[in-house]
Amino acid sequence: MAAIKNLDELNIDSTALDIVPEFLARENTILAVSFKEQRLRVVIPADSKLDDTAEMLRFILDVPLIVDTADRAALEAVIHFHYSAKHA
Repeated sequence: MAAIKNLDELNIDSTALDIVPEFLARENTILAVSFKEQRLRVVIPADSKLDDTAEMLRFILDVPLIVDTADRAALEAVIHFHYSAKHA
């Protein structure tokens, strides 16, 4: 697990965004970043309960995860940007 300081430097894979429904991403402040080797890399807020959030995601999505953290406000802005762009 890594703490991401600058979310703008991440390459967001549209395949990963397709795996995490927008309502789930927005409600739980979860950004899907990539999907490689059958593992989904996500970024969740550093102030969240990491184990609980990761376990919930594993259960709902039924996929192994790689979990990183970031600032909640920055993460919310990036989630809004990417899901809005996806629907534009």
